[in-house]
Amino acid sequence: MAGKEKFSDAALSALLADLAAAAPVREYKRLEKQVEENTELKALEEAVKEKQKEVVRAQASGQAEKAERLEIELAALREELEHDPLAERYREALQTVDELLQNIVSEIREELF
Repeated sequence: MAGKEKFSDAALSALLADLAAAAPVREYKRLEKQVEENTELKALEEAVKEKQKEVVRAQASGQAEKAERLEIELAALREELEHDPLAERYREALQTVDELLQNIVSEIREELF
């Protein structure tokens, strides 16, 4: 069994190295770093979070008209965030990597079961 565990560890290490070197993963990591370093996107994300809190506070205090106005503002902020070119490329890269990982898991399941 110890030999099998070593093989599994070696195989896992090789798989992880191959994944890290794969073009979609490299692109995802590059975009992730750009998103993390983008102050405009961070500010927009914070604005969305703050506006969500304002909506909840307005709803909790029974200020329906204010809550509706804030929800419209929140929708505009979300729209801006969703249509940011960098955010769009990041989400596409994330989806590509997610699909890659799901395919790998499916292949492993087929081999094992």
